[in-house]
Amino acid sequence: WGDPHGHTNLTWGFSTPEEYYLFARDASRLDFCAVTDPGCARFSDDISEASTYTSDEDWEEIREAARAFYEPGRFVTLLAFEYRLHDSDENCGDRCVYYRTDSEPIRRCSDLGSRNPDELFQSLREKRGIVVPHHSVNGPIWVQWDRHDPEVQRLVEIYSGWGNSEAEGCGRPYFVPAKYEGRDVRHALSRGYRLGFVAASDTQQGAPGHSFWVYGKKGYRSGLTCVLAESFTREGVFDALWARRCYATTGERTILDFRVGGSVMGSEIRCAAGAPVLVRARAEGAKPLKRMQIISQGNVVHEHPCSGDSGGFEVELEGPPRPGDTRYYYLRVEGEEESLAWASPVWVEGA
Repeated sequence: WGDPHGHTNLTWGFSTPEEYYLFARDASRLDFCAVTDPGCARFSDDISEASTYTSDEDWEEIREAARAFYEPGRFVTLLAFEYRLHDSDENCGDRCVYYRTDSEPIRRCSDLGSRNPDELFQSLREKRGIVVPHHSVNGPIWVQWDRHDPEVQRLVEIYSGWGNSEAEGCGRPYFVPAKYEGRDVRHALSRGYRLGFVAASDTQQGAPGHSFWVYGKKGYRSGLTCVLAESFTREGVFDALWARRCYATTGERTILDFRVGGSVMGSEIRCAAGAPVLVRARAEGAKPLKRMQIISQGNVVHEHPCSGDSGGFEVELEGPPRPGDTRYYYLRVEGEEESLAWASPVWVEGA
């Protein structure tokens, strides 16, 4: 379990990187965490006008903290930063970047070779980094979905302390001005983007995994991300995120098992066109569960009522009707007190 998104006193936060990781490991009892201070919040070509800037010296402090707190089998740190670009010509939104190693440089929007998202994507290929858009529906800072690279932009932050970016009418909507149409997660999926789901705090409070405050405002409880990792190492956590073997919750440690055609969340599979697909889902909730839903192509295609703190089902659903057609399926679990969990989609292509 981890909180992959939050800030320190090097930019907008209140704790040092060391204090941040200490809280994540010992207070929130997380298994992995990342400091994601923004490289440069650029609104023009004049860097002196940037609202925040992570210097090379700051980056080395973040790197050294990640190295110091990394303890395979106990606690994993990911070297990361936030890529933020909102100048007059390119309101490209906010994206977190995660590295597989702790030796990579920061790639600010003010640096040559990463001055726009396309350059950033190019520099991260060959599995050097993962790009994760977040708060895509935020009124003034939305994500420009036209800027996409399926090789590196493999996940989306569906929930944070700001609220839920899933779709219009969702539970826990943004508590600040937001626009869902054309910006939310289901819109990105409708464009054919293959994005797994993560959740985080986006905390400035210095309390990863257990925060209710974002940017000086009381928001929702921190989200959490669960990864299905093959090893309790940095490489294991990164590879699980890369493969989209992960799911998101509104802070509860709900256990999910979701398979389509026998393949786990995040998979891409093929089946005979026109044939049904077998979906299996199981949830064990930290709070009583209300319902489990399968969403495909923007619609609820199956709903299973729950009572108590667990539920599960097996069902055959309509698959892609023609060869080459692709449908996605993801699991959404609703619990008491508006608790939510989302398993990353499985994509099924008709053969």
